[in-house]
Amino acid sequence: MTFRLFKTALAAIAAVACAATTSAQSLIRDAEIETTLREWTDPILDVAGLKPQDVGLYIINDPSLNAFVANGQRIHLHTGLLIVVDTPEQLKV
Repeated sequence: MTFRLFKTALAAIAAVACAATTSAQSLIRDAEIETTLREWTDPILDVAGLKPQDVGLYIINDPSLNAFVANGQRIHLHTGLLIVVDTPEQLKV
């Protein structure tokens, strides 16, 4: 999936999810987006000495520029951060 297509798909999914829920944050689930994020993060996790299959990736439908790790091996990325970056490398840094 190209980066431009990735951002467009994510923005569309976030908009639909936002329309479906008024106040509660929700997780975005999309196989293509999750696969793309895995392709970007798995090599980094390998170098860090972590097993990629043990690390969870979660996309939170939230327009803020935020990402965080919880419980050691759960990476949470806000849709706002994913949409605003111009290249995959900006997200990886």
